[in-house]
Formats: sequence, C-alpha cells, structure tokens
Amino acid sequence: MLTKLLTVFLTRRYTLRCERRDRRSPPSKIKGGISPPYGIEGIDTSPLCANVAAPDDFDRDYLKNLIGLPTIFSFQALETATGSFGKEIGRGGFGKVYKGTLMDGTEVAVKCLLNQTGHGQREFCAEIATISSLNHSNLVSLRGVCVEGCHRILVYELMPNGSLDRWLFSSDKQLDWKTRYSIALDTARGLAYLHEESRLGILHLDVKPQNILLDEDFKAKVSDFGMARSLNRDSESSVMTGMRGTPGYMAPEWLLERGITYKTDVFSYGMVLLEIVRGSKNVDHSQDSENWYFPSVAFQKARQGKMDELIQSGLQLKRPQEMDEAHLLIKTALWCIQNNSALRPSMGTVVRFLEGDLEVRDPPLTYMLPFASSTDDETLTDLDCEGGQEFS
Repeated sequence: MLTKLLTVFLTRRYTLRCERRDRRSPPSKIKGGISPPYGIEGIDTSPLCANVAAPDDFDRDYLKNLIGLPTIFSFQALETATGSFGKEIGRGGFGKVYKGTLMDGTEVAVKCLLNQTGHGQREFCAEIATISSLNHSNLVSLRGVCVEGCHRILVYELMPNGSLDRWLFSSDKQLDWKTRYSIALDTARGLAYLHEESRLGILHLDVKPQNILLDEDFKAKVSDFGMARSLNRDSESSVMTGMRGTPGYMAPEWLLERGITYKTDVFSYGMVLLEIVRGSKNVDHSQDSENWYFPSVAFQKARQGKMDELIQSGLQLKRPQEMDEAHLLIKTALWCIQNNSALRPSMGTVVRFLEGDLEVRDPPLTYMLPFASSTDDETLTDLDCEGGQEFS
C-alpha cells in the first residue's frame, strides 16, 4: 500500500510539472523529435502547415554538412511518393505519418511534423544530427528529410508490423514465445549500441513498446530519438531539467531529479521485458491494491518461487527450453528495474544474458521506496564479487 501511495504521488508530481511546462510554452510549439511512426494517439488535425512560421532562421547549410545525412527530398517528391499524402498509417501530437513509395520502389514511412517554429527548428536539426550518425540493424533508419518552406518532414524505412504495443496489448493479436524472445534481444542490442558503440554515446530516454517497431519478419528496431541525449562515457551522470517521458517506464532517479545515466534506459527496458512476458501493461488501475502494479507482483512471485505465474495466461511454450527462457527474461527484468541504479546491469551485459554467454544470478528481491542512491558503485562491486558475476 505504501508503494502504491508513493508511486501515485510521484506520478502526480510528474503530471503537474508537465502541466506547468505546457502553460509556459505556446500551444503551437510542438517538439519536432524523431518519434515513432505508428501507434500514437492524440493528433492535431490542422493542415500540414498550420501555425508554422517561415523558416527565416533555419540554416539549411547545417543539414548539408552533417555526417551521414540521408537524402534531402523536395516536398513535391514526397507528395508524389505518398499519392498526395493519401494513405495515413499513423498519427500523434507530432503530426501524421503516411505510407509512400520512392522512385526506386522503396516503401517508406513519411512523417509530417507540425508547428515547427523557433526552438523547435533548432531541436529538429539537433535530433536529425543524432539519428543520422547512427547505423545499426536494430535501430530504425532515417532515409531522408524535407525542409522546404514551412514543411518539416522525416522519411523512415517502413516497418510493416508497426509498434510492439499493438501486438502486446491487443486482444486479437498474440506473439508466440520465440518472437517475443527475439524482440527482447533485438531491442537490447539496439540499446547496447546506443550506449556503448555509437560515436556519441546516446541515452534514449523513452524506451517503451510504442517506440519498438517491427519489420515484416518481426525483427525489432528502436525508434523515436526525440528525447535522446548524448552522455560522455566517462561521466557518472547528467542532470536534466524539465522531466519528459512516459510514466510507468521512467526510472526512479529521474522522477526524483537525480542524475540520469545509461542505467536510466536499462530501467525502462526492464519494464518493457515484464510487459513482453506478461502480454499486458505493467500499470492497471482496474486491478485491486495488491495487483495493480505488476513489477511489485513480479518481485513477490519471484520471492515465492512462482515465476511461472507471471507468464501471460494462454501463451503456449512449445519448446523445452522456452520456460527457461521465460525465467531468464523475468530475472533479467528484475535486475534491470532495481531501484538502486548501480545494481542494474549495462545493456551490453543484458545482451550477454539473453545470448546465453553469461549466467543470470537471482536478483535482489527487495522492492521498496524511497529509492536508494544511484551511484553506489561499492555496493555493485561487492555484489558482483560475492556472486562471481561481473556487471559493467
């Protein structure tokens, strides 16, 4: 009960801050981030160029000089590719997404952003700079941009099966276990690349099923770099003002305005793992006070030795090793959502867990608030030495 009350308090605190931030900002100014092409609700239905100022201060040379910048499309070319923007496949506060076909036959998702003025234009440039520097098979690829007149358009590779949430939280769709495990591993590889292999060292800061897209073969790719930030790999943490993110996936140190680290993404990933195993959302206020918050239930069932009860009801585990894989995902998730961020593994370590290269020990099963220090490196060292497992 205490956990529920504190969680509700923190969520309400976050909501109030968002409301204050929105009152300070003009309603026509919407952040132009690299957002997921599909599965977003709450669209502004105004025309493409509504409330968009002329780009007097927009420096096109900035885009042209970026390393790895994809093609710069004309608006006419994208209008042709989409059949005059005739097939809408997604929408959200950022704008609308249309299916298109380029001259070479490549199918793409064309996202038209709304209300790009002032600060939004600078963020648009910065975010394109981030995603254009990335190249990994588990990250959605940006194929090009359009910055003509009032138009701010992003062109992505098309992901035919949409976002993961459509498959996890839909009553008429269900992913088999092999596909779920593959999605978990693909996502871990994408995040590990961002944290440990990319040139800049990038925190995603909005890891959730809506931002994990699936291609025709259900290969998962991380999308939405609108909130991404670079972090020096030698830095212990970075303090961000003006919290933005998705309640239910945000790490406690972020909610409490402590420094964020790569482990902040690890927490969000752990929450996604639980939803992959369970096949439904972690927060369900229709449940009673003991079961509304699934992470607490997961820790309780793990303490009782009843992890089988955490797996989605009706999900058939056909291969002999699939139950072991389910237990592995659950234990990995419980490591990832430790309140003390120092106890969470790196995403590189998570990849080794899921690939079978590193044994996953039983995680600490105490889950309570308030949250522990996010920089308790000594505790992490002692724990790893005790169990013979190295986290990095």
